[in-house]
Amino acid sequence: MPKLDISKLTARNEGAFRPQNLPYSLHFMEHSCWVYSWRNLHYHNEYIEILLAYKGDFEVCLNGEITRLYEGSLFVVNAGELHATLNLQNDNENNDARLMCIKFMPELIYSSTQVVTDFKIPISYMFDSFKGERYFSPEEVKKLGIIKDFEHLAEEQNADQFAHQIIMRSVTIKIFTLILRNWFDRAVKRDPDILNSTTLKTIEKIKNYISQNYETATLQDAADACDLSYSYFSRVFNQYMDMSFSDYVNLTRINHSMEMLTSTDKNITDIALSVGFSSTSHYIQTFKKHKSISPNKFRKMFKS
Repeated sequence: MPKLDISKLTARNEGAFRPQNLPYSLHFMEHSCWVYSWRNLHYHNEYIEILLAYKGDFEVCLNGEITRLYEGSLFVVNAGELHATLNLQNDNENNDARLMCIKFMPELIYSSTQVVTDFKIPISYMFDSFKGERYFSPEEVKKLGIIKDFEHLAEEQNADQFAHQIIMRSVTIKIFTLILRNWFDRAVKRDPDILNSTTLKTIEKIKNYISQNYETATLQDAADACDLSYSYFSRVFNQYMDMSFSDYVNLTRINHSMEMLTSTDKNITDIALSVGFSSTSHYIQTFKKHKSISPNKFRKMFKS
C-alpha cells in the first residue's frame, strides 16, 4: 500500500463537533470545492465517517497509508484516525467529481434505553477486527444497494422539509447497519464460533477495563479483573482482536495523547508519561508505528 508523508500537510482536530447539535452531519464535496491536492487532513475523536466516491475517482489517506477510491466505492473511517482525501480528476474546469460524506456519533444507532451489549457483536469490536477492511469496492457497494440511500439523504437535505432530520437519521442508520452486516458475514466465515456470547462479553469487559485504566493497564491486571488466567486471557485477546494486548493498550494511549498534542502546550515527555509510557523514546516510536508521523510533526501540522 503506498504511503504519504503527511508531515508536510496542515491538519485540524474536529473534536466532537456537532452541527446543529445533532449526532450526525452530511456534506457533499462538489467539483467546485476541489483542487488537485490533498484536502482537509483531520481527525475527530468521537465520530465515524463514511466516504462514498459518488462521481469520479479519489484517494483517501488514512494514517499515512493511501487507498484508491474508484467511482462507486466506499471507505469507512473510525474515530481518532488521521485522514485526508484527494480528487484524482485534475481538470477543475471540466470536473464533475463528487464525494459524499456522512459523519455520525455511534450513539446515533442506539435508542435511549439500548446499550452496546444489546448487540450480538459490539460495534467497537467490529472496527477493531476489520481495521484493514474499510474499503468496499464498487461491486460490493452495488450489492449492498446503498448508493440510492446516499441519494435519498441528499434529496432530504436539499429539500429541508418538515422532520427531514428523522429521515436522514434513519437512512444513516440503515447505511451503517448494512456495513456492519457485511463485516459480520465476513467474521462468521472466518470464525463460525464468533457468536459465542460468553467470549464476546469477555472481550467487551477487557476493552472497558483498558479504556478506564490505559495509563497503568497490564496483561496480568486485566486478566485478574476479568477473573481469567494469564494464558487464557492472552490467547483469547490475540485471537479476537488480531493484535497483542500491549499493542492495543499502546494504541489507546496514543489516541488519548493526540488530543493533548493539539489542545495543550505540554511537552512530549510529559504527555508520554501522562498516558502511561515509561519513556519518551518508546512513545515516539509507538506513535510513528500507528500514525506514520512523529508526535512533534503531528503537533506542528495543527499549529500551522
